[in-house]
Amino acid sequence: NSISNEEKLRVQEILDDYKNRQNERKKLEENWLLNINFLVGNQNVVVAQNGEIREVDKLYPYESREVFNHIAPIVESRLAKLTKVRPKIAVRPSSTSEADKETAKLTKMVLDAEFENLNIQSIIKEACVWSEVVGSVLYKVTYDDHLQVSVVSPFEIFPENSAISSILKGPRIASSFITSYNTISSTPLIYCKSL
Repeated sequence: NSISNEEKLRVQEILDDYKNRQNERKKLEENWLLNINFLVGNQNVVVAQNGEIREVDKLYPYESREVFNHIAPIVESRLAKLTKVRPKIAVRPSSTSEADKETAKLTKMVLDAEFENLNIQSIIKEACVWSEVVGSVLYKVTYDDHLQVSVVSPFEIFPENSAISSILKGPRIASSFITSYNTISSTPLIYCKSL
């Protein structure tokens, strides 16, 4: 099962594209990391020239470093409000016939049960945290004998252009999910990278 030169070139092209997207998004990631640090109370940090987050040293020995974290209470109260909202599935019958009404009722019960099995409220809560802290989140919906929904942090998504307002407007997404080589050749919308 050897890989052809064409396949090797394609894999290298994808890896190069992934690296370019990482570099393009570096400043955005630095802001996300600062937000996370500020949220957990690390107020005396900056992004160094090498891109790493580092603590700022005291300028004077008598300098006080106590801080009041204004960000955490705001985020926590917003999350409390957001997670109180419970999404409900609504299914409308396609006509006024009794059979369609019964089908809609049964479909709603199936979907409600699936939401319960997925523990969708927990998934939404996790997504809200990412959205509040870094301003972005995605849901990954897959089907492998049964439906699965997971939250994808923005650190794992690399749109073709970081300046676009929605990744749905971009033609491709690079993802750091671990997948097989076959995914690269069979899925035109998602670039994947084996780790």
